[in-house]
Amino acid sequence: MKVIDVIEDTLILLNKKTLLEKVQQYKLENQDDTSALLGNILSKSISPSIEDGSMSLNNVEDGGNIENSINTVNSEDGESVANNDSEVDGEEDGTGIVSIFDENDLNELDILVRCFNLVYSEICVYFLPLIKEEIVIFNNNRFYFNTLQKNILEALTLQDSYGNKLKFRQNFDYLLCLDCKDNKNFPAILSYSYYPDVLMLENDIQLPTNKLSSYLFAFGVAREFCVLEEDFENADIWSIRFESGLQNLIQSTSMQKSFNLKERRWE
Repeated sequence: MKVIDVIEDTLILLNKKTLLEKVQQYKLENQDDTSALLGNILSKSISPSIEDGSMSLNNVEDGGNIENSINTVNSEDGESVANNDSEVDGEEDGTGIVSIFDENDLNELDILVRCFNLVYSEICVYFLPLIKEEIVIFNNNRFYFNTLQKNILEALTLQDSYGNKLKFRQNFDYLLCLDCKDNKNFPAILSYSYYPDVLMLENDIQLPTNKLSSYLFAFGVAREFCVLEEDFENADIWSIRFESGLQNLIQSTSMQKSFNLKERRWE
């Protein structure tokens, strides 16, 4: 499942027929890797803000303008390709790609992708954690997180090379091992949950289950989009459907036995 599949289902829910037709046309035409320009230029970075059980979408107040993010993109051979207004009105650009999206389409798609990333982070933080294992080295009983491959959310287990569990305490930027016997170069296996990467339109979605459909995902994206549009009545409708579907999914899988799921308020 790709991000664009969720966006397509979201457009169906929001009854945005014109943009939906363009997205479907883009999917049909986008068979080659060389046609992945749109996926590369869409979506500014968002950072989940987890304070008081809420998350925020950053930099949307600017109207979703993505002009600065698409001034230059890298072509397949590594050269910089300049983009201007003429390249998004249906004319062929320097990479041989014909864009079917106008500037308003790109702005709206950018907002939808940012809404997707917000929902994606919410799912991974509160419901279906992404889990990774790495071999880490403790020095003076400390291991600093900045060398991990992913942005850690929570340390889950710590084991020595023999599989024995080690006690630890997680701090803001490092892990303190309470059972490490050597002061320097003590190896251990760390299992941890992590924040998901920010995805763009054509990226694959990574989740610990393949049972979460793009349509269920789209309920959450539609909720966030309606909140931005101040359409709170419909936002409540999508929120209820998203919450109900996600809870039913979790209860029907073994995930509820593996993780202590945190309660989430839908407001």
